[in-house]
Amino acid sequence: MVITTSIGTMLAIFFLVLSIPQIVAGIGLLRYAAWARILALVLGVLHLFNIPFGTIVGIYTIWVLMDDRAAALFGVFRPGPAASYDVTAPR
Repeated sequence: MVITTSIGTMLAIFFLVLSIPQIVAGIGLLRYAAWARILALVLGVLHLFNIPFGTIVGIYTIWVLMDDRAAALFGVFRPGPAASYDVTAPR
């Protein structure tokens, strides 16, 4: 009984430690933090190696967070054509 409890507790702690980065990324994504988008993308790439369900989750994570609309939500602006205006002209 003691061995089963010990192994169960160790496994629970192990899985909790593994899930902490995902929980932090999720909280950051809910707050639209730019760092959370990067963390979620890194975790999505790591999920690709967990076949078959992790691969599906990883592909979807990368697909959603690499979209230009998602980048705009998180304050990441892609370089576009420079605005042409004359700074010296009066308003």
